[in-house]
Formats: sequence, structure tokens, C-alpha cells
Amino acid sequence: MAVAVFLFLYNSCFGQDDPGSDSSAKEIRFLKVSDWDQVLAKAKRESKYIFVDIYATWCGPCKRMDKEVYADSQVIREMRDKFITVKIQADSSGQDDLETRSGYKTAQQVIRKFNVTGYPTLLFLGPDGRLLDQEEGYKKVGDFVALLHQADDPATVDLYNHLDEYKAGMKNFSSMNRLALFVKKIVRNDALADSIAVDYKVHFLNKLSTGDLGSRTYIDFFDQFSDKISSTDSFFVLCYQHPERIDSIIGQKGWSMYQVEKAITRERLLIPFVRNGRPLVKSPGWLAVKRDIAEKYPKVDSKLLVLQFEMYYYRSVDLNWKLWSRRIDEKIAKYPPDVKSFWGVFDDLNMPAWDAFQYCTNRGILKKALRWSERSIELESLSPDIRIQCLDTRANLLYKLGRHVEAIAQERSAIEYTQEIARKQGQGKAAFIDEFLATREKMEKNLPTWPIN
Repeated sequence: MAVAVFLFLYNSCFGQDDPGSDSSAKEIRFLKVSDWDQVLAKAKRESKYIFVDIYATWCGPCKRMDKEVYADSQVIREMRDKFITVKIQADSSGQDDLETRSGYKTAQQVIRKFNVTGYPTLLFLGPDGRLLDQEEGYKKVGDFVALLHQADDPATVDLYNHLDEYKAGMKNFSSMNRLALFVKKIVRNDALADSIAVDYKVHFLNKLSTGDLGSRTYIDFFDQFSDKISSTDSFFVLCYQHPERIDSIIGQKGWSMYQVEKAITRERLLIPFVRNGRPLVKSPGWLAVKRDIAEKYPKVDSKLLVLQFEMYYYRSVDLNWKLWSRRIDEKIAKYPPDVKSFWGVFDDLNMPAWDAFQYCTNRGILKKALRWSERSIELESLSPDIRIQCLDTRANLLYKLGRHVEAIAQERSAIEYTQEIARKQGQGKAAFIDEFLATREKMEKNLPTWPIN
């Protein structure tokens, strides 16, 4: 990947005064550099923070940051005396000059170091060069200024000290919430973050009253560490007994019961029956589990919960296409797809149909999958892009079942439909067009369109 690096400076560049800089600077000026170590050395020498904007020349949100955020007078004031500001171009351009191209190596180094995958990526580093925050996407001026304040807040810098203290056995509960999130997001040590989160939950959160535990701060913490919620936790009880209250605070209807059901699934189904992706018992007692869950948690639909787990179990743990397809049929019959949900039809009908097409060879099950696919086409009305994929799924199933003429006609229909949608929406290129054209070509040449092991 060819890339370029620019260093934004307000008052000096590696010891050279910038005559155009003063306390009333109205823009962010930048100079080109080719050595990341020089940036780190300058930050350390001048006790300044480092801000890095990693962008691409084609990126719309990146251009909005330039136009709307970096040109804002408040942003300029906030960054003027505290930050060395670096801008990294993450793609190559034929218009890059020699001086710009000299920064390619440095840019690659920074992109690899911080595992950048999207643009714009915003990095905030301390004077010692340690990462304090990493964000992705466009930020409004107010939100960006808040990130600047958070980065140069001594409490943020001090999180590294708290981490050292935690490793030494000292637990500061006033900072452990933020420390767990910091280790997960910035240090990128999931195991350590989970350890801190569980410590914090067991020794602090579980001792709070339900009134205190229902604060937004603690709910956000559990949202980030939801796989650490257990049925013995006070927060689990709060979600089960007062789901509407918690949902209203986090602003997501159904969030509380989703956390409850996830914890029950893990404790009553996953742990007893699966280890390392393999079955632990020959014949799981599904009925007994259903009765047990229904008795202990009457607010939970135990039949649906166990049915969904069985679908997963017979597809990903103890592969049995017949039992899997029966569970799919049962779910469709007893819990029809929600046609008002954006992903309802796609998830409940098209996805299992596509899964069967790709990996199953049993004709009876493929015929079932074809029925699921055709039903998805009948019901899907919310998204043209989803309907396009449903048409493609049906074409591939027809083809795998040997109905080649119908399959090619259906794939042509999918191609025509996606092109029509692209024209109506003013798109330059139709969605999935390359994939669909390649599929039709394989069909016309009598080649498999499904994965071949």
C-alpha cells in the first residue's frame, strides 16, 4: 500500500520556527516529514500530545473532517499549544510529488503499528508516544473537541499507571471500569480486559444497590462486556426484573432480555453441551433444559431459546443436516419472520437457504432450502439490496438441483434487477454485479457455483 505522511504544526517544525504561526492562527498548517521517530522525539521534547488523522483521498468523511472540523476555530484553539498533528494518507495518488512519496515507508509503519482498517482513523497519543485513544469515522466538532479533552485529561494518561498497579495486585475500583475498557480498546489485550472486568463486576458492581447499578455508566460497561454477565449477577437480575427501565436508559428496546437470554444460553446450553466446538454429550436433553428454563425464568420463551440453540448445534457442533433443517422448518412455522424488521426475512429464510446451497448435498434438504428461498422473495419488501440477494440464492439452489435453464433465467433476472436499482438510485455500479455475472458465467459453462473442498 502506497501512503504519504504530513505533519501539521502550529508554531515550529523540528526546531525551525514557522513565521506564520502565532496564538491567533486561523488554520492548521502542515509540513511533510518522513520519520515517525522524529515526531515522537519532538512530542517528548516539547511535552506535547500527538494527534494523527489517517485518511484516504477517496474518503468522503475524511474530506468532511478537513472542511468542517479541522477548519473550526474552536478546534484550532484547542489543538494549538498542546498537540503535534500528523495526517497520514493511506492510499497512493498519481499526483503525489517526490517529497510526499518519501513518506510512504513511515506511513506504512504507522498504519501497521495501529492496525488501521478504516478511514478516517483518529489516533491520540501522549507525549511519551503511548496510545491514549483510537477512533474511526467522522466526528462532529463538539464530539471531536471532547475527544481532545479526554486525550489530554491526566486521568486518561494515568490509566497506564493504573494498569501497572492492577498487574501488581492493587485494585482501584474508581478507575477499573474505565481501565477495563481502555485495555480492551487501546491495549488490545482481551484476556486481561476480561479479567479486569470480572474483577470489577464481582467485587464492586455486584455489591451496588439496583438503583445505583442502573446508571448509564454501568449499563455501558456491561454492554461492552456482555459475555461476562452471569445469572448470579445483580445486573442480570435487574435486566430480568426491570427490562423496560434498562432499555429506556440505553435506548434499545429488547436489549435487557437479550442479555438475559444470552447468559442463560451460555450457562444452560453452551457450557453443558459444547466444548471447543465439539459435542460433550451424545444426546442432549433438550426437553429437560426447556422445562428447567421455563420453570426458573418464566419471562423467557424457553422453547424459542432452545430451538435457536439446536439450530446452531446441528449446524456448527454436531453436524446433522436433517435435524438442522427440521429445526429451521419448526422455527419458520412457530415463529414466522418479522417482515417489519430490516433483517427479519433475510436472516430467517435467505441465510439458511444460502447455507444449505453452499454446503449441503442432500437433495431433499436442498428442496426445502428452495422453498425457504422462494418464501423470502415473496416476503421481502423493505430493501432492494436484500431482495437482490434472495433472487441470487434461488438461482443457485435451482442450479445445484440440476434445473439449469431456470437457474440461468433467475440469475439473469437478478442481474437485470440490480442494474435497474442502480439506475434508479444513480449509482455508478450495480450492487453484487461482478459476483452475479461470474455466477451466470459458471452456470452457462456448467461449472459449480458452490465452494469445492
